[in-house]
Amino acid sequence: MEHPLTSRDEIRAGLTLAWRLLLVIGASVALAAALIGLTRTELFRVRSIEVEGAVNVSRAQVVWDSRIDQHMNAFWLDERAVERRLEEDPRILRADVEVSLPGTVDVTVWERPAVAAAVQPSGFVLLAGDGTALRSSQRSAGLPLVVVPTIPRSEGPAPSVVGPARALGALDPQLRATVRRVFAAADSLTLVLDGGLRISYGAPDSFAAKARSIEEVLAWASGTQQSLRSIDVTAPGAPAVVPMG
Repeated sequence: MEHPLTSRDEIRAGLTLAWRLLLVIGASVALAAALIGLTRTELFRVRSIEVEGAVNVSRAQVVWDSRIDQHMNAFWLDERAVERRLEEDPRILRADVEVSLPGTVDVTVWERPAVAAAVQPSGFVLLAGDGTALRSSQRSAGLPLVVVPTIPRSEGPAPSVVGPARALGALDPQLRATVRRVFAAADSLTLVLDGGLRISYGAPDSFAAKARSIEEVLAWASGTQQSLRSIDVTAPGAPAVVPMG
């Protein structure tokens, strides 16, 4: 039979260890609570919002769209929610938000690139490849120019610039850089390239197929050293060409 003293000593040792563990756990809980409380203090208030990548969208607009202000807490900021709010702006393709403690928020945006410029009464508007208006400008920025005829209101709405923008957006960037103008009629487009080559595009639809057809015809013409006056991709599966001469 075990000696009673030994048993009592073991029980006391066990109770002492348990008490020490409780003290450690209690201290840890108290420390964690103190730290959580600290994160909600003025120490972690947003003090600076750094914006990179904003060109067509102003810094002030990015900050406004983010809905971040200097009354907010940087530690508890939901970066993914801010990114979603920024990406609601059609001019912004993607956003990345990172918090640098104690109080800096770094915002990086990737804008939709401009592929065309359309004439407006006050100058130009730069267009993305899906037709989104990016910003007004006094210059065309060297982009293909979308020309829309002026139509009296009594004759109906003017052709949209969305179709021409999408047609240009579907082209390979190197090919798009050779396009000088896109003339938009009520139900068809005409592209004019460097050197005067005209492309009858037909209706603003089947953008990927028509872009591929144009590229294939131009590659064929280059390979055979054939100079072309015009290309017709109204039916992209059966393009027609008119040679020079």
